[in-house]
Amino acid sequence: RNLETLNLTGKDKLLLVCGTGHMLYSHGVPERILSSSTLYKDKDDMLRIACLPLPEGQRLSSNKQEFDTKKILKDAFGGPDFDAADFCFIYEEEDEKDVVLENSEKVREETRQAYEKVGATAHLEGGDLIKAKNVLSSLYYNHEEIEFLGKDAVNYQGVGCPHRFANIQEGEVVLDMGSGLGCDSLLAAKAVSKTGCVIGIDLSNECVSHANKRAKERCMDDVLSFVQSPIEDIGKNVKEVVDESCDVIISNGAFCLLHNKEAGFAECYRLLKQGGRIAICTTVVKDKLEDGVEWPLCMETFAKQSELIPMLSKLGFVDVEVDMSDSLMEVYVEEESEEAKKTAESIKTSNKEGRFKIHNNDEEEKYRHLENFDMNSLCARVVILARKP
Repeated sequence: RNLETLNLTGKDKLLLVCGTGHMLYSHGVPERILSSSTLYKDKDDMLRIACLPLPEGQRLSSNKQEFDTKKILKDAFGGPDFDAADFCFIYEEEDEKDVVLENSEKVREETRQAYEKVGATAHLEGGDLIKAKNVLSSLYYNHEEIEFLGKDAVNYQGVGCPHRFANIQEGEVVLDMGSGLGCDSLLAAKAVSKTGCVIGIDLSNECVSHANKRAKERCMDDVLSFVQSPIEDIGKNVKEVVDESCDVIISNGAFCLLHNKEAGFAECYRLLKQGGRIAICTTVVKDKLEDGVEWPLCMETFAKQSELIPMLSKLGFVDVEVDMSDSLMEVYVEEESEEAKKTAESIKTSNKEGRFKIHNNDEEEKYRHLENFDMNSLCARVVILARKP
C-alpha cells in the first residue's frame, strides 16, 4: 500500500529483491504486486533481478558461455523462457573441499607470519622473568621444571602443561608439534636424557632457528633438534620422523590454530609407535560462537569440545580423554613488576619495536568488545589424552 508513496517521479521502477521461491512465475511476489498496485501495472514497471547457481556438472568459463541461461531460468521459476527475470546473475557454487583448503591455507599463512615476528625478536631482552615463572606455576609446571628453563621461561608460549600427563621417560622418542621457541621441548629433552631424542616441529622458520640456537647454547643439541614444517605435513617435510617412530607426542597451543584438526591428529596416529601416547594442550569452544560478533582468528579456529572424542576414536585412538582439571580461560597471574616495565620500555626505545607479542595492545583494542563476554562459559583450556593401540 505504500509503494506509490515511494515513487518520487511517477516513473521510478520498482527494484524487487526476494528469494527464488518468492519469484515463481505466475504466483510470485511480482505478480502479487501487479494485482494489488494502482501504480505498477506492468512488469515493465519493475526491475526483476535473479541470482541462480549453475546446475551440477556445468561450469563458468571466461572465454565463452557454456550453460543454457533460458533453461536455468525456466527450471527455477517456470513460465516462458524470457518472462522470469529482466537480469539473471549466474554463479558457480564453490566446492566445499576447495573452501576448506583455502581457509586452511589462509589460517596457516596468517599464523606463520605472526610467529615469524615472534621468533625474530625472541633473542631481545625485555621479558619479565618473574611474571613468566608465575605464569608457568599457575599452569602447574613444577618448581624443578621452571628453574630448569631459567631465562628461556620468558619465551614460553602455551595454554597448559603437557608434562603433567605425558610421563616422558628416559630413552623415549618425543615429538613436540608446534614447538614454538622450544620451552616444552627443552623439558622433554631433560626427561629423555642422553639415550632419548626430542624433535620439535614448528611452522615458523624464525622460531625454529631460535630454538635450535638455544638447544646448542644449552649443550642439548645432541638429543634435541627443531625442524620447520606444518603439523599436517610432517611426513612430507621431515625426514627425521618416520611412521611409528614416536613414543610420545606433545603439543601446547599449536592445535588451537590448526584449521584441519583431524589431519593433525591423523598425523599423530601415523607417527606413534604401538602403545604410543599423546598429550595435546589446546583450547576449545564449548558450543557454537554467536553469529554477528567479530571473533579473533584463534577463537574461530578452535575445535568444538564435543567433537574431539568421536574424532580421535574414529582415527583409531583408544583411552581417549579430554582433561578439564585446569580449564578456566582466566588464570590469575601477578602483574608485571615495575622494574620489568621500565626495562621493557627502555629496551623497546633502543630496539624501536622490541619483542613481538601475539596478544599485543593493538589486538586488545581491536577486540575490546569481547570484554562483555564470559570467556569461561564460551571456551575451555583442555588436555587431550589418547593412546595408539
